[in-house]
Amino acid sequence: MTKKTTYTRHPAILTLNGQSQHVDRIEHMSFIRRPCSRDDYLRPGMEVTAFITKTVDISEEDFDKLLYEDDRSPLLAYEGEGGHLAEGPIAAGLLCIEMKSPVGTLLVDPEQGGPYWYIAELP
Repeated sequence: MTKKTTYTRHPAILTLNGQSQHVDRIEHMSFIRRPCSRDDYLRPGMEVTAFITKTVDISEEDFDKLLYEDDRSPLLAYEGEGGHLAEGPIAAGLLCIEMKSPVGTLLVDPEQGGPYWYIAELP
């Protein structure tokens, strides 16, 4: 029997740049930099609190681009909507977009430039 990890979403309000925003909070999410394969999800990642700012539906093709290809195109429309929350150099939380597809759900911080971004997969 495989142990399935469950995550509990909690509604929260964040104040960023003087504006309040309703988000969902999931604590103890393990994020990794853009994975090269599905096996990368088995490696330990950066454990932080995820703050989900929006949920979008994506195609299976875009899901695969985010997971397996060096292709940020599914994230281009969301640049500037991510970010880390910290009191110093270590992130305590990430602003994320929940990306749902027919094959799975990802939490993505689209803040990073180039081929790097932080990503977590929800069961």
